[in-house]
Amino acid sequence: MAYRAALTTLSSQLNRRRTALVVGVTNDRSIGYSVAKSLLEPLYLRPGVDGPVPLFDDVVVTYKPSSSPDGSLTEDDRQGLSVSRLISRYNASTHTASGNMHFAPLDLTSESSVNQLFSGTASKMSHFPGPLHAVIHCAAYAPPSCMGNDTSAPLLDTSANDFSVAHAASSYSLIALARAALPRLVESECDDWSPGITTLTYLGSTRAIPAYGVMGPAKASLEAVVRGLAAELGRTGIRVNAVSPGPIATVSARGGIRNFHKMKGRVKEGGMTGRDVEGGE
Repeated sequence: MAYRAALTTLSSQLNRRRTALVVGVTNDRSIGYSVAKSLLEPLYLRPGVDGPVPLFDDVVVTYKPSSSPDGSLTEDDRQGLSVSRLISRYNASTHTASGNMHFAPLDLTSESSVNQLFSGTASKMSHFPGPLHAVIHCAAYAPPSCMGNDTSAPLLDTSANDFSVAHAASSYSLIALARAALPRLVESECDDWSPGITTLTYLGSTRAIPAYGVMGPAKASLEAVVRGLAAELGRTGIRVNAVSPGPIATVSARGGIRNFHKMKGRVKEGGMTGRDVEGGE
């Protein structure tokens, strides 16, 4: 009887729709886009379904709008139009029985924008009224004025405003996102699912990396936030973790970090695999 009850519970869990939120997609080279695709990869079996299916049924990715749209795309929102085409191409090319990618505007530097993602009948997340099962924070930013300069002392040349912007966008944004998503994440815990919040960090949080500048302190701050949130949310059943994927050649990294190719080359030479890290990993 106990075995049959456990099997019934497992079957019920596997057949519930699952939704994930991936924050920070700019183009097809973004780490966030690779993460979103992996969450929709058909690798799992469900009772009553022929063939493997994705772990998640719906993945909502967010992008920073070029303008300030009210939730609908405008001709001025070039970033939104670009991401819209990217997601449309993905959904048209996939052959899975279930699982779709969706998109929504989100400015992580604006707390009202974070709140609007989840609140109101016009918000994108209102189309997915059930629990939210996972949040992946793939966003980081520092002003170009303190990242791309040819200087031997990027931290010394960082202004107070640039320092504040980098920490707000790369570290505090995780707090704002966790607070806004918390009610929906708690709902999924009630479904016997262990919800999680995951963010991306880098070795520059603990070591001095040439040209990484203000992003080193910002990533150290982010990791401290992860530890604090993990302690505060652990008793609610929500896990909070940081993953360090290594230097991946995204458009932002190649254009924003001076001598990025050298940083990537050193990791390739010193790494155990002796090769570059790919976004899909």
